[in-house]
Amino acid sequence: MKALSDAEQHLVRYGVTEPGQIDLETIAWTMGAKVRYRQLESCEAKITGVQDKAIITVDDRFGVRRARFSLAHEIGHWKRHRNQILACAKQDIGSANGKAKVKEREADRYAAELIMPRFLFLPRMRGIGRTSFNAIDELAEAFDVSRKATALRFVDLSAAETMLICYGPNGRKWFRKSSSWPDSWMPRKDHDPDTGVMD
Repeated sequence: MKALSDAEQHLVRYGVTEPGQIDLETIAWTMGAKVRYRQLESCEAKITGVQDKAIITVDDRFGVRRARFSLAHEIGHWKRHRNQILACAKQDIGSANGKAKVKEREADRYAAELIMPRFLFLPRMRGIGRTSFNAIDELAEAFDVSRKATALRFVDLSAAETMLICYGPNGRKWFRKSSSWPDSWMPRKDHDPDTGVMD
């Protein structure tokens, strides 16, 4: 079995055995960061820290699940990038297109490991049967995370050949493939108009 990440070790250390026990505000507090919620103009969340104390501000107008991921993302910055100057744009948090800055991807990875730790996520993932968005929605409900974040985590942890593709009116926007997906199999840049994918 793969070694636990830093985020997962933190959860184990505090005795977390169920997704509902993952209290991000308490986790932030154990790391010296206080959380507050208020409207922000240029971003969805930010962290301001000095030495070993910080304030994480989260704008929760975009939904509880989005705010939860944003909070976990800022905790990731506090854990990984303390004493560094960073500016997170809205599109950097939870970005799936691979173009986000390296530090933003690191914070996203930490957030995913914190909210959907392997030791809790994999057993539930294996128990869902056939892969579908209904199954992803069940996992999203259990972990109180958005469908997109859950689907990305599912693909990242899947042992099967799995791919998540996002299309827009102008074609493929981004995709994420599991590690077992062959590099030679790439998704189409456009979609078949008969698929109903735009529905």
